[in-house]
Amino acid sequence: MCPHKQAFVLSQGIIGDAEGISKVACPLHKKQFGLADGQQLDGDLSLITFPVKIEGDDVLVELPSEVEVNAILGTSGLRVQSGCPDITGSSLEMEILNGVKNVTSTVAVL
Repeated sequence: MCPHKQAFVLSQGIIGDAEGISKVACPLHKKQFGLADGQQLDGDLSLITFPVKIEGDDVLVELPSEVEVNAILGTSGLRVQSGCPDITGSSLEMEILNGVKNVTSTVAVL
């Protein structure tokens, strides 16, 4: 997710290289982020990154549980709801703790 406008558009971003750093540029406003660490190359924003491991032809990505990802990205706030969601620390913490069955999941991308 682009942290500038909180839009899920980086999958459509432009991949390239800037002075030896692999990067993705957001297609909305061309903000550039390093693929290795998620740091904005010319600013102070950063992307959420996940550990990656290559085993043969498989790329394994270690992801938090769905509940944790939703809490981190604030995706529950992007849905139409009756009333305002409470995203204060204690409510958010309880949502994560109540919904987490596995601390992490591993996904293989072929």
